[in-house]
Amino acid sequence: MYGRAIHWVSIFDVIWPDFEKLNYYTVEVAYIVVNDPDDKDLPSDFRQYIAQMIAMFWEMQLKQNYPAGNLSVTIGNDPEISVNAEIHSRE
Repeated sequence: MYGRAIHWVSIFDVIWPDFEKLNYYTVEVAYIVVNDPDDKDLPSDFRQYIAQMIAMFWEMQLKQNYPAGNLSVTIGNDPEISVNAEIHSRE
């Protein structure tokens, strides 16, 4: 139903950031759905769902790559819905 909502090229960089080189990464969900002609009609729950999926992907990657690391993945809402990952330590 929301197939046009995702900017499919940008989603790859968002789902798989280079955490080996980055200690902090953030993305605004609006950046991913900005190309949809019906952007203003998308329910806010849709953006929240996208944020939860990104957070899940990031948590899985970080926990697999750094099982003993001090990591955090959060979803923010000020003013846009964003997902933030921070690597405090890798060991």
